[in-house]
Amino acid sequence: MNDFSFEERTLLIIRGKNRLSFLNNLSTNKVDSLEVGQTIETIFTDINARIIDLAIIGQMEEVAFIIGHQSNHSRLLTHLMQRSSLDSVEITDSSPLNQFIRQNEEHGNENWTVKDGATIVSDGPFTLTVLSKQKSISEFTEGLIESCLEEKRIKALRPGPAELTAKFTPYNIGLSHLVSETKGCYLGQEILARMQSRGKKGKQLILVMGDDLEVGVNGVTSTANNHGLAIITPLD
Repeated sequence: MNDFSFEERTLLIIRGKNRLSFLNNLSTNKVDSLEVGQTIETIFTDINARIIDLAIIGQMEEVAFIIGHQSNHSRLLTHLMQRSSLDSVEITDSSPLNQFIRQNEEHGNENWTVKDGATIVSDGPFTLTVLSKQKSISEFTEGLIESCLEEKRIKALRPGPAELTAKFTPYNIGLSHLVSETKGCYLGQEILARMQSRGKKGKQLILVMGDDLEVGVNGVTSTANNHGLAIITPLD
């Protein structure tokens, strides 16, 4: 379907020659070898391996960018700012200057592209367009219909704001593929490594269906059109 939705997302710009090592030391995926033009998804976790945010990191010529979720913006920004002086990086919050459009199609690769001054990145099963609020959105949404893409997100087992909270670890919400098992230390790494080695990852994200799904009941976190996500303790 040719549809789109507006997104509550954030944009941080990271400057400094150590910007990638700085981000690598604070997130679960290996980002320090990111080439100019590439993007990668990673998870920022706290010392207890709890979710701070799921983010898209992109490398540009002289800066890196982080696209996060508005619901976690304050926590992520505070988390990064508290540690930025250690790696001599500068963080600029460009969120208020930009708008974010999710399109119901896959971007198809792990590179960011530019179209008419907008930055376009992969966002799981979607494409995310980031453009200045000074620009008209019409050229990016022409021929598209604004709609809710929540059902597709849920069917794809894609965590959203309701799942991306400090209650859970990456393993709880289906993001184990973003936890590198080969990179060096990062905040929360010891706990995640212990969970992996012992095979005890705790609660798991599942797809549920039914006419009477209710958020907060039986672990359900998100619902749309009789489909839902639930985070439950699996049966042994």
